[in-house]
Amino acid sequence: MKITNKSKYAVLALLDMAHNYKDKPARVWDIAKKQELSPYYLDQIFCKLRQAGIIRTIKGPGGGAVFAKPLKKITLLDIFKSVEKFTNYADGMPKPTKDDAREYKQLYKAINGTCGIIEKDILSKTTLEAIVSS
Repeated sequence: MKITNKSKYAVLALLDMAHNYKDKPARVWDIAKKQELSPYYLDQIFCKLRQAGIIRTIKGPGGGAVFAKPLKKITLLDIFKSVEKFTNYADGMPKPTKDDAREYKQLYKAINGTCGIIEKDILSKTTLEAIVSS
């Protein structure tokens, strides 16, 4: 998984929500202003977070975004997967073709498999609650 600025901004916005909007909905515009981001860009990120079930929105006056589940159930992997497209870990390596040697195909598969295990192990255990409380 390639982690881009989109993931960074998503995590920063969610941490801002956790720290500053515990009992009230967070407005995208307010967070964007604090983080010095385009509110339109952050709104696109929030849309993906909402679709993934990480946040939910409350409409009307005083509305905004709130967490859809407890912070201890939201992992970095959840956040990254909601805003990023999955790419192979072996990016830069040509994909194996029918004519490639068996060893090359095994190497390609091993790189993707090993990195996937490491990613899931670390990112799936790191919750927003752990980050906020550290």
